[in-house]
Amino acid sequence: VKFKAFIFAVAAVAAVATLMGSMPSDVFAQGMQVTSAKVYIKQNEWDKAEELLAEALAKDAEHKDANFFMGYVRYTQGRYEEMLDHWSKFEAKKLGRREKDIHKKTIKDLYTEAFNKGIEGFKSEDWPATISNFKVAVRVKQDKKDFVAETNLGFAQISAGELDDGIATLETVIETDPTNTGIWNGLLLGYIRKEDHVNIIRVYEN
Repeated sequence: VKFKAFIFAVAAVAAVATLMGSMPSDVFAQGMQVTSAKVYIKQNEWDKAEELLAEALAKDAEHKDANFFMGYVRYTQGRYEEMLDHWSKFEAKKLGRREKDIHKKTIKDLYTEAFNKGIEGFKSEDWPATISNFKVAVRVKQDKKDFVAETNLGFAQISAGELDDGIATLETVIETDPTNTGIWNGLLLGYIRKEDHVNIIRVYEN
């Protein structure tokens, strides 16, 4: 019994030692992948940077630097929602000074880019792109009292046939601006398409 216990203890210690021994190499490899990706980003070799960052994130999906740079890669690709998903995994205040500057400028530029692309999508009636871009604009807007992006999002959702989402969006907006005739008209259109007669009357009376 003592011999079996001894063997078990040795095996357990060996397993722990193996685990501890593997951790530094994984961390080192991840750090090298992120560092190499930064070099490729400076050279505008986005595909190579993306590949390395994907490998780093496969090791640790919450890695701050890997998420920051993958988010930036997604920004250059115009994949804004994915970018914000990566950037939601860290606090900007914990970034390095250079990364903080990039983060601040990118978020500011992103609102304008996403909003303008949303308008372009409206004109071409590309509803998936329109909705995606206005959702991004809503997420990154700096003026919390400005609901233009939400209003456009609601109209786009109703135009796309996403009636429940569009109505919910505009119902939220109308609470902030109850005298806005345009928003009431959007809600009226949504409820007419939904054939919701109770709310058609309610909205019409407003």
